[in-house]
Amino acid sequence: MIVTDVHGNITDCNMEALNLLEFPSKAAILGKDYYDLIVTEDQPKVRESIKELFKNGSINRFECSLVNSSGLEIPVEYSANILRDSHGNPVGAIGLARNISERKKAEDALRQSQIDLNRAQAVAKTGSWRLDIQHDVLLWSDETYRIFGVPKGTPMTYEAFLKFVHPEDRVYVDQNWQAALSGKPYDIEHKIIVNGNVKWIQEKAELEFSENGILLGGFGTAQDITDLKKMERELKNSEEKYRKQFEEVLDAVFLADSETGVLVDCNRAATELVGREKPELIGQLQRILHPEEDDLGKFSKVFADFLKTRPDFLESQIVTKNGEIRDVIIRASSFKLGKKTLIQGIFRDVTEQKRMERDLQQSEEKYRSMIEQAPDAIFTFDLNGTVTSCNQAGLTVTGYPERELVGKAFAEFVSFVDSSKELFGLYNFLFDGGVPEPFEVSFLTKSGDTFFGEVHTSLLKQGDKIAGFQAIVRDITERKKAEDALRESEKRFRELSEMLPEVVFEADSRGVITFVNHEAYTKFGYSEEEFSKGLTTLQMIAAEDQKRVQKNFHKLVSGKEPGPNEYLALRKDGSTFPMIINSTPVLRDGKVVGIRGVMVDLTEHMKTEKALKETLTKMEALNEKLSVVGKLTRHDTRNKLSVILNNVYLAKQQLPDSRATDYLEEIESAVDQIEKIFEFSRMYQRLGTENLSDVDVKKSLDEAFMLACRSNQVELGNECEGLTVKADSLLRQLFYNLIDNSLKHGEKVTKIRVYCKKEPDKLQLIYEDDGVGIADDEKQLIFNEGYGKGTGYGLYLIQKTCEVYGWSIRETGELGKGAQFTITVETT
Repeated sequence: MIVTDVHGNITDCNMEALNLLEFPSKAAILGKDYYDLIVTEDQPKVRESIKELFKNGSINRFECSLVNSSGLEIPVEYSANILRDSHGNPVGAIGLARNISERKKAEDALRQSQIDLNRAQAVAKTGSWRLDIQHDVLLWSDETYRIFGVPKGTPMTYEAFLKFVHPEDRVYVDQNWQAALSGKPYDIEHKIIVNGNVKWIQEKAELEFSENGILLGGFGTAQDITDLKKMERELKNSEEKYRKQFEEVLDAVFLADSETGVLVDCNRAATELVGREKPELIGQLQRILHPEEDDLGKFSKVFADFLKTRPDFLESQIVTKNGEIRDVIIRASSFKLGKKTLIQGIFRDVTEQKRMERDLQQSEEKYRSMIEQAPDAIFTFDLNGTVTSCNQAGLTVTGYPERELVGKAFAEFVSFVDSSKELFGLYNFLFDGGVPEPFEVSFLTKSGDTFFGEVHTSLLKQGDKIAGFQAIVRDITERKKAEDALRESEKRFRELSEMLPEVVFEADSRGVITFVNHEAYTKFGYSEEEFSKGLTTLQMIAAEDQKRVQKNFHKLVSGKEPGPNEYLALRKDGSTFPMIINSTPVLRDGKVVGIRGVMVDLTEHMKTEKALKETLTKMEALNEKLSVVGKLTRHDTRNKLSVILNNVYLAKQQLPDSRATDYLEEIESAVDQIEKIFEFSRMYQRLGTENLSDVDVKKSLDEAFMLACRSNQVELGNECEGLTVKADSLLRQLFYNLIDNSLKHGEKVTKIRVYCKKEPDKLQLIYEDDGVGIADDEKQLIFNEGYGKGTGYGLYLIQKTCEVYGWSIRETGELGKGAQFTITVETT
């Protein structure tokens, strides 16, 4: 306790004050200015508190620091009241100062602890929070504010917290919080939105409940695990990536424990190699991969060899589930995985490679055999042109034994003229990467004779290095003789072509004329020199026909023959004349090298054709006149015949039962025959006058049957539904005549059937009845003009109609079983 006057001078104190300030006695402190006991930095606020004291009469729990006699600062909590006289006037103040040094130390320690906690939370990215139930607020640590991106000190409630939770996770978070309020653990991971970015946090909480289960408060943590989640994703992606690479690598990979030999993993290629599923392999001794061995230890021989010698590669065999043995090359290595050492074996299936090596060896042996047995001479040379090997045919054609030929220079048995012309540039051409065309040389044999050879050359390489070249020589002596004979034949051909009155020509594959006979000079007006300079076939053709010529020329050079074609030819002076060209491709060794043909001048032919057309026109006019005359004649004659028939009828009425009646009936029969002859002439006159078109066979047959058969005693079997043929309106007359024939001459016909048979290139239309049939000796005669019991024109007209259609007809029935007519229609 310290008492001061109104000026701040100390007038009294107790022993606690002396001890606190370390003064030996009251005398040492009395009279001192109270402000001298206050630390300098606190004096301003103390002066303000004294003003408040004299204004309000007291101050409570004011903190400041005093300085003792040793100069040590002592924090105190200070309370004071005004002292007054009997009149109520202020005469001083009395204050109580309590030493709060220990409390300040505790507060400093607590403050440092809070700083350390905040720093620790920041390092751990873990914030904390407390639930204040009384005020319904969440008290967040600095790190929690930082995690959520919220300014420190911002009031926070559960509802405000939920707004930061990612929309996808809000229901999940709220469900877990509600469960925690009923006593269940709260330990969850979820996403939050911070300034538009997504973060992951892990939350844990411990809630405090009363004995009655009432929530009293709670404490929790919020850890930023965004980086952890990112690392987890990256790790997962990395694992998936390497697992995928492991699974998809083309070679089989097996992992086995080095101590036990037990398989611990394998990839998909491994299962495919041995034909087993992964569960059939994992946990098995790795010797299951290899064929059975005498020593049935836990390791296969190849595994044991690796453990001993550690080679980079091993050749071995594996056995598949179905017992197939396959060759493999194994690249083995070991590595640590935890405390275990694993052996990794990469197996490459070389079964096909081994087979190919065997096939190659067999092929080489076969190649050597083929070379020895080849009919062509085969030589190999080094870079100096010296023979290094040859086959038996080479020894035969040259006449040298092998010991004399090997080591001999090529030029020694090739004549100098040929070798200087053909061979000196061959080496450089081959070495520059060229592929020379076959060339011909004459060879000198040991006996001094010569033979002609066609030489095919190619380089010999060892790796990428040129080691020499090979020559295959074919004896073409006989071919040379044939070529001489061909030249003689061509000479005769040219001599013969000069004798022809038509243009004979040859052209190369570009259309350039390479040969013409003398007739071409006359027809086209060009000189021999002009032709020799390279005139083309198009220059011989008028402009309007050139595209057609080009089209047919391309057909020729592709090996096709377009047949004869008419064009308008063009002379040098510009005049034109019609011509027809018949040409064929010229082949050499199966390849088209040009064309050869004959041009025929059609000028006279065209004149003749024109005259013929004029004659045909006159004939058509004459036929038309004859047609008119025929129609008028038939009409007038029929009128007269009608008069005759009428008079015959009247005469028969006047002369009943008289012998004259027989004569009158003969007259009636003759008139009927005349009518039929007129009908035949009318039908015959129509033959070939109509254009052929698609005609419905069934319809024509039905109409003909209705006209010819007027009773129900005969049945028609018409089996031609949907059948059409190229014909005209006379098809119905054809069927009518056939039906009329059956009815008049079949005697007992009750059924007529018409059907067809289709073959790849023709159609057979078959007409048959069930009458008496036709005798074999009459089968051809019935189609003759005038043959038969009637007019003799019915079947004759049918045959002529078929000929106009391009058909044929014959009688194919059997006597006693009915008549059968087979009409053949070509469809190609």
